[in-house]
Amino acid sequence: MNRNFAYLLTSAAALAVVSTAQAADLPSRKAAPATYVKVCDAYGSGFFYIPGTDTCVKLGGRVRVEPGYISSGTIMLPPVIGNGKSSANSNAYTLSTSTGATTPGTMAITASSAYDTTGLHTRGIIMLDARTPTSMGTVRTSIWLRAVNESGVYASNYLTNTLVGGNSTSIKLENTFVQWAGFTSGITKENFTFLPGTGYIFTRRAGFSSGIAQFTYTQVFGDGLTGTIALEDKTGMNSAIAPHSLGGTVDRGGVLAAPPTIGGVPAVVANLRYDQSWGAAQLMGGVVENESLFSKPAAFNNVAAPKTVSAWGYAIGGGVKINLPMLAKGDEFWVQTGYSKGAFDWMIANNTSAQTSDHGVQLPGLQRIDRNMTVYGIGGNAGSGGAPTDAGVELTQAWNVATMLIHYWTPTVRSVVNFSYLNITPGDKTRNTDWALGGMSKANTFNVSKAVQWMPVKDFELGVEIGYSKLNQSLTGTNGAAPSAIAYPAGVSAAKISPDVWLARARVERSF
Repeated sequence: MNRNFAYLLTSAAALAVVSTAQAADLPSRKAAPATYVKVCDAYGSGFFYIPGTDTCVKLGGRVRVEPGYISSGTIMLPPVIGNGKSSANSNAYTLSTSTGATTPGTMAITASSAYDTTGLHTRGIIMLDARTPTSMGTVRTSIWLRAVNESGVYASNYLTNTLVGGNSTSIKLENTFVQWAGFTSGITKENFTFLPGTGYIFTRRAGFSSGIAQFTYTQVFGDGLTGTIALEDKTGMNSAIAPHSLGGTVDRGGVLAAPPTIGGVPAVVANLRYDQSWGAAQLMGGVVENESLFSKPAAFNNVAAPKTVSAWGYAIGGGVKINLPMLAKGDEFWVQTGYSKGAFDWMIANNTSAQTSDHGVQLPGLQRIDRNMTVYGIGGNAGSGGAPTDAGVELTQAWNVATMLIHYWTPTVRSVVNFSYLNITPGDKTRNTDWALGGMSKANTFNVSKAVQWMPVKDFELGVEIGYSKLNQSLTGTNGAAPSAIAYPAGVSAAKISPDVWLARARVERSF
């Protein structure tokens, strides 16, 4: 090896050492480890961990499309009477005992061509469910945002005599609540209903529309026994519709010309439920304060202005579910019954009557507006028809029974049969006031329906249901006198005081 070659080799080695040392000082360009979303199976399928937390979240949704039909025929609509409407969230109604100072209005009769018989209901729901474990149980937060578009019969408003529906879109919170340590705060299913919402026409999944705002505590006693007590927002109950200020000639005349108001304490509901392998049973009850605030007419010299009257109403009920695996896997029979006085809301929420589009749980068509409480005038000079000096109240009584049979013909095909009956008894003053002035008779209504539902894959449902409803009632007169005559519009030859309707709904529903 000559001297020049050795010098070159030594220089190359020195450069290699320097280059290696300098490279060690440079920042690394190696990619950071990837963070993957992990499945959370502690709360069922579909949950995953939010990266970097111990919170599990599930995102889902539902799309439902329902074409609907209601049979045509001449029907009688409720009267539009008196001094206008109050808040759309009221439980009490005023029966004005009038000597002619108000204009009560007339009963409307319409022919079949005057209202829609078909329509389309389209609903989309986005659901978010988040759960985090704590030392005192899981904290659960749920949000369901519902958007609905309705046309035709679904958009018709039978309550205000707008019978040809257009197209309407609404957005509501169907479920929005926080649960922890047995407490539930927010909007969710009300606590009186026992029957499930398996059918299409006569049932709802949430009991009342869009759930109900509440503050609830549930105690798990063990061995399938649980108890719940809840404070529920009564403005979300079914009788919270825009009432009429009604007129009459009962109990000494005068005018109570005031719409009802909300006010008072929340409704209180409690239930005790027992679940076993054979099925389930539940007892439930609720109380609600009905209030009415009316302003002082000129003739009410001895009545404070404004005058507030109130009365407590209550409802009790019970239900049983019996599993029928001897027939087919998944078969069930349900029955529920109840009684109410001044708490009519819970009777019509449980797979029973549907008198109006706001008041019921089916397609509209049976026209009757019942109320929890009637306010009427008392005192005064009966002989000369003097103004009343105070206000009295009476409460509407009702009882119901409802049944449901679910049968699986195959693992993916089932039928659902519903039957329900409701009996309504207004107070004595209401039953002895002319119908044109707000009087109402006793009534009963029954519903029956049959649905066939096919689930070709999980969370995908196709179905159709046909139902029949019948309302039995009569026109009332004042203190036994003949009721006022009905003014018939052109082309209508007879009033259908006790209407009956056929209804049909189909459903396409996909959940994810």
